[in-house]
Amino acid sequence: MTRTSIERLARPAVPVIPTVLFYLGVLGVAWLIAWGSGRSSPFVLHTPVAPMGVSLGVGVGCGVVLAVLSWWGEQTVPALRRLRDGLAGRVGRVSPGSAAVMAVSSGVAEEALFRGALLPVLGVAGSSVLFGILHIGRDRTMWVWIVVAFVAGLAFAALSLSTGDILAAATAHAVVNYVGFLSLSGR
Repeated sequence: MTRTSIERLARPAVPVIPTVLFYLGVLGVAWLIAWGSGRSSPFVLHTPVAPMGVSLGVGVGCGVVLAVLSWWGEQTVPALRRLRDGLAGRVGRVSPGSAAVMAVSSGVAEEALFRGALLPVLGVAGSSVLFGILHIGRDRTMWVWIVVAFVAGLAFAALSLSTGDILAAATAHAVVNYVGFLSLSGR
């Protein structure tokens, strides 16, 4: 075993249950904002124009494209490489099953909040800026995460507006997070 492998095994596992509970709280906030702005749900923006299967397929495809762009950026842009290294130091062991649970819960809850509840209130730019700002890291090397999250937020907003609901955006978000969790935990 290499030193890196031993260090990754020594890191504690990511606490899945508290993470899921946190995202249930985020989902609750999304519902409250949607209801407070006179909407019945944070999942639908307007009459969906895409069938569920199409939204899922588009979401998976966009998620894969964003994950590949992220990987490419980490290989070519020093600030993105530093971001990845900083995040990798904070992510513990994550099994594929735990990564899937956390990716789906974060993807659905964050898209319900930022695209389903806040997009109709703040618009594309406002909801994307807030999404970026809330991805702020603990130190200066992670400033680029705000920019990455803002750009991803724009893509997720475009998916939500074009399909009428958050399904494609939540799917893309979950794919990006799943790949990210596994990559950062060394799997």
